[in-house]
Amino acid sequence: MNLPRISLDAVSLQYPCGTRALHGVHLQISAGSAFGIVGPNGAGKSTLLNMMCGFCQPTTGTVHIGDVLVERRSLDHIRSLLGVLFQHADDQLFQATVIDDIGFGLRNRGIPYAQAESQAREILRRFDLESIAQKSPFQLSSGQKRFAALCGVLVMEPQVLLLDEPTSDLDPRNRRRFLDVFRKLSMTRLVISHDLDFVWDACDTVAILDKGQVVAQGPTRELLQNESLLLQHSLELPLRLQ
Repeated sequence: MNLPRISLDAVSLQYPCGTRALHGVHLQISAGSAFGIVGPNGAGKSTLLNMMCGFCQPTTGTVHIGDVLVERRSLDHIRSLLGVLFQHADDQLFQATVIDDIGFGLRNRGIPYAQAESQAREILRRFDLESIAQKSPFQLSSGQKRFAALCGVLVMEPQVLLLDEPTSDLDPRNRRRFLDVFRKLSMTRLVISHDLDFVWDACDTVAILDKGQVVAQGPTRELLQNESLLLQHSLELPLRLQ
C-alpha cells in the first residue's frame, strides 16, 4: 500500500466574523510518519484537523491528502482514506452496544451485517476487549470508551489517522497501553495533543502552532527540549525533562 502524505501549502482561514484562525500554514507530513502538533489553547490546532477532514475550507492555500486536493467534490474519497479519533469518545459512540458501534462504519460502507460483526469482533479480540462487546457505551470507563472508539476507526483500515488529544481521559496504565498500540500502527499519523510526554514518545516530528501560525517545526526530541522556545508559546518542557 502506498500511504499518502499530508501537505498544507500557505493555508489561511478567516471566519465570516473576521477572526483569523490560521495564517499561512505550511506543513509536510511524510507518508507513514507520526507527526505531532502542539500549542496553547486557541492556537488553531483543532481548526487545522477539521480542515484536513474537509469540515471547513481554507480561505487561501491548499490541503492535499496524497495527491488529492481536499475540496467539496473530493470529500467522499478523502474521507475514505481518513480515520479520526476525536477528543471526546462520546462523540463517536452512539449505538446501543459496542459491537454495533464498531461495525457501524462497515455497515454504512455496504458490508453485510454478519461480516461487519465478525470484523468488529476480530478487532475487539485484537485489543483484548471482547468482554465489552455487548455493553452499552454508557457502561464503559473512560479508558474503555477510548479504546472502543479507536477500534471503530481502525476496523475501517484508514490510510491516515488523525488523533485529537488521544490521551486526555486516560489513566497512566491505559495511556501506556495506548502508546504501545499507537507505535505498532503503520499508517500516516497526526497527533494533536497537550500531552508533550506522549508526543515525545510517539512522534518523529513536531510542529508548534501559536496564534494560527507554525512557529517551529523539526525533530520532536530537539524541539521539545528547547525550554525557551516552549515558554515563548505558553508551553512547558515534558514532565520527564523537568
